[in-house]
Amino acid sequence: MVRSIKLSLLMAILGCVWAFQAGAVETLILKTQKDQVNYAIGINIVSNLKQQGIEVDLDLVIQGMKDVHSGGKLLMTDEEVRKAIYLYQTEVRKNYEKARTKTNEGKKKKTENVPVGGKE
Repeated sequence: MVRSIKLSLLMAILGCVWAFQAGAVETLILKTQKDQVNYAIGINIVSNLKQQGIEVDLDLVIQGMKDVHSGGKLLMTDEEVRKAIYLYQTEVRKNYEKARTKTNEGKKKKTENVPVGGKE
């Protein structure tokens, strides 16, 4: 019983230390201009992706960035990267065209239903 209480207390203390360190890291992140630029790059990339309606798995995006940055082994070849991006872009364009066509058809039907003189 005492051992269990000690273990629980130790876990609670470690949790507090970890939370404090995590909080400390958050406040230290933007101390320099370089830190601010790096953070701004992250904001810019993700904002652009969101604006384009591209859903990403942030963990995989970050892993890809880390692998390239470290010069480590990549999980995909250059050809696989090009193909994956090409296929995704093709799908996005196709969806965009479908949406545009639907919008144009809706506008066309709306104008076809307006009687001569412009009033319904």
